[in-house]
Amino acid sequence: MVARRIDGVIEAVRYDEKGRICKVRGYLRHGRVFTDLVMIDRAELLRRLKARQRIWTGCRKQYLASTFDVNNLLQFSGKRDHELLYSGQPVPDQDALPGVPLF
Repeated sequence: MVARRIDGVIEAVRYDEKGRICKVRGYLRHGRVFTDLVMIDRAELLRRLKARQRIWTGCRKQYLASTFDVNNLLQFSGKRDHELLYSGQPVPDQDALPGVPLF
């Protein structure tokens, strides 16, 4: 089994009327532990991805503290002010996190 470096895990997403991610709900790594559930806006999420942090989609395993079931790595593409966020395959002209529930 290959160990994955996990800097954050997104468990839910909120899109705006244009289909762009405006906020996500998830956990962030702080040293050897993860935060409690936090809200991250689009600008902060992009900042972390540009800093080469590895943020995954997934969920926390119940009763197992900092243990997660992860699915896909979050990625971005495009130019400034037109970045697209996606996991898996990119969708033209909109953000896409398939399998991540809405909140």
